Amino acid sequence: IVEDTMAIFHTKLKMNEGKVHFNLGEGLPPIWGYPLKLEQVLGNLLVNASNAIVGKTNGRISITTRYIKGLHAVLMEVEDNGNGMTKDQMERIFDPFFTTRRQDGGTGLGLSISHGIVKEHHGFIGVLSRPELGSRFSVFLPVEKGGQLAVQPNLLIIDDDPSVLKMLKSNFIKLDKRF
Repeated sequence: IVEDTMAIFHTKLKMNEGKVHFNLGEGLPPIWGYPLKLEQVLGNLLVNASNAIVGKTNGRISITTRYIKGLHAVLMEVEDNGNGMTKDQMERIFDPFFTTRRQDGGTGLGLSISHGIVKEHHGFIGVLSRPELGSRFSVFLPVEKGGQLAVQPNLLIIDDDPSVLKMLKSNFIKLDKRF
């Protein structure tokens, strides 16, 4: 998927004078899905990353893939060192028609469509971003056909104050049984 997508978007990325770095995992298990739709997701992420580094000296885009054994999923990440996003922007990026590039012809559909495609593949997509530092989009896709990713946050608390534990127990629904 990465190779096929790069064949399509190589010229666009080269025009913005950014450097593209690859860190592609070896021997990744196959994922079930529609290759053209997954290429569309990666293409949307690459176009956004490319637009984010326009005019930035030393613009960089990284594409990473690897297998996440604990999730039985393949991870595909696109990271740039471009403009980044504010918290308010990140809260809306998957909304249809939300764009920060309306004046440049952006429609606000790329990430919304990508989000839908990833959900259709029983995966999920997330973003980390900081203004002026860049963004990293992570797409997790299950290896098993029709598999669902069971992702739950983990919280590790190191404290010897019993009142902290009591407060945590009263504010969180589930805690590790060891407590």
